[in-house]
Amino acid sequence: MRSEPVLLLGMSDVNVDAQLKGNTLRVYVYALKKRKVGVREVQRALRLSNPSLAQYHLNKLRELGLLREEGGDYVAVYFAIITYQIYVYVPVVLWFTGFLALAAIIFWYEAQRAWRSAPSP
Repeated sequence: MRSEPVLLLGMSDVNVDAQLKGNTLRVYVYALKKRKVGVREVQRALRLSNPSLAQYHLNKLRELGLLREEGGDYVAVYFAIITYQIYVYVPVVLWFTGFLALAAIIFWYEAQRAWRSAPSP
């Protein structure tokens, strides 16, 4: 029986976001693409150093409820909603805001200078 992955609704998004990073995320994405994966297959495809490392990440995903084990293979159960933290964009937004403020000050200064240097009627 082949089960289709479904959207993850009942789990703590914070816990999933905290756990899905690095190699665990790579293993999860690979498992979603292949639907059914084995330990050796994951180890070879993702070039992990040994099968026990692949087993560790597969078990971690199984404990999160994102995979289930069927006869030695792991099957994707859920699509996890992975939120991208907004704070990653904060430095970019601050830089852009500072740039726009500086440009506004320069334009204001130049407008004042042009207005003062204009001949009086």
